[in-house]
Amino acid sequence: MALPVNFDPNAAIRIYNAVRKVEAGDRDQKPLTFQRVLSENTPKVFKLCLFTGSWQIATSKIVAMDGNSAATLSVTNLFFPITATVSETYCAVAKAQGSWLLVSVPFETATAISITSTATALVVSGYSTSNATILTGGVSGSEDVVVDVSAVLDTVTCDIDISLTKIPISTFGSAATTSISFVSSIQTSTTVISESTALIEFLRIKDA
Repeated sequence: MALPVNFDPNAAIRIYNAVRKVEAGDRDQKPLTFQRVLSENTPKVFKLCLFTGSWQIATSKIVAMDGNSAATLSVTNLFFPITATVSETYCAVAKAQGSWLLVSVPFETATAISITSTATALVVSGYSTSNATILTGGVSGSEDVVVDVSAVLDTVTCDIDISLTKIPISTFGSAATTSISFVSSIQTSTTVISESTALIEFLRIKDA
């Protein structure tokens, strides 16, 4: 049931004055707006909490509010792939459209080696080896070797004339021997190797 409204001459005068003021004012001004005034008792939508363990993207975790571990919130991680934390770690959370979302976690700087240029190399695979002994430190020379012998009988004197056919061959007098290995390649492939590197600095989630 609607409540009764008292309308007296004073109310009529106030309405009249307000209308005359508007009619005499600047018509190009913006219209009246009604904004919500937040009081000091309005609940905060940003909180500092603590969590432990891994926290993958698009998953929710129960976190404890800083200063009151008995109070917890269910928070969804949309941004950071957190693999693990050793102990309790701070996190900032905020409320949007009725849900608590992870806003930030502590970060730290770290260094790593970055490859600045590469090169290609030929790699031998599926190979086999064999060994051989060679002569080293020897002296070379030449010797005559008999390669044919012929004999002729003198029927008058009964003498036998023998003829030798010789050819010179090279000789080598060895002072020592050594072993070497032969590699027989069956297959080769091309691979990319690091040619030069540089030290870089980057941000990572701090492991408490």
